[in-house]
Amino acid sequence: MLTKSIVRDIVFSIGLLVFMQSALAQTGSVAATVQLIPASEIMSAPMGTASDPVESLSIVPLANGGAWANSAGGPTIYSKNIYYYLQLNPVGSIPATATITSISWSWGLSYKPAGLIVYLCHDTTSACIDVTSLQSGSTSSFINRPANKKMIYAFGVAGSGTLYPPAYGQVDQVIVNYQY
Repeated sequence: MLTKSIVRDIVFSIGLLVFMQSALAQTGSVAATVQLIPASEIMSAPMGTASDPVESLSIVPLANGGAWANSAGGPTIYSKNIYYYLQLNPVGSIPATATITSISWSWGLSYKPAGLIVYLCHDTTSACIDVTSLQSGSTSSFINRPANKKMIYAFGVAGSGTLYPPAYGQVDQVIVNYQY
């Protein structure tokens, strides 16, 4: 028969496991092992002492990391053979030493006109990837580039003349994951 204290320890251990898996997933850790122990066996000690697992097991601390996200309504495309740009600036205080680990994106238009070209660019329009065929996704193409720089969408339609009807911009977003 399970006593209240055993049930409490099991519930606490499951909650701790979920929290640790979530925290490890956010740090980008590739593999992790979590061992459940009864709450009565959890101890604490000052960091830097002999019982500090980082000191005693020679574990390398994880790199610091974070993410910024920004979104805005995209441009409306009225003419062919012209690029329309949307600049999404970093949000928050990004360390100068932060480098990109991955970027997720999503973009949208009221419809996809024939000849549509969509690029996602880092900081300038000279470092771009073609995201025309995927309205949302993620990439590591910009890995190790500075994370505190803007991202730019470039929308265009091949051909000449007016685009009728215009392709109205929807909400476009980037999420920039970084480490430092």
